[in-house]
Amino acid sequence: MVIPAMVSASTDQRLRGAPLGVYVWLVCQMLDLQEYRPLKIDGVAYGLKVKRDTASRALRLLVDGGYLERRGQPQTGYEYRLRYTRAT
Repeated sequence: MVIPAMVSASTDQRLRGAPLGVYVWLVCQMLDLQEYRPLKIDGVAYGLKVKRDTASRALRLLVDGGYLERRGQPQTGYEYRLRYTRAT
């Protein structure tokens, strides 16, 4: 299945390097299009062998860029899910 948001991500200049790697890893291993799933930044960083700050910046960029949806509170943790099409 082709996810239009993933096609957009492949050509988005803001996602060069680590953010694109984080996105591909999340698409392939962690998240889906229907249900929100909890993510720990430390777990993302460990899984990709990047620094915590890098993983945090990548997640923020992906949410701000419309590739991921996030819900929750900083105190209780965030849950994420993929977007089928990129929100603009």
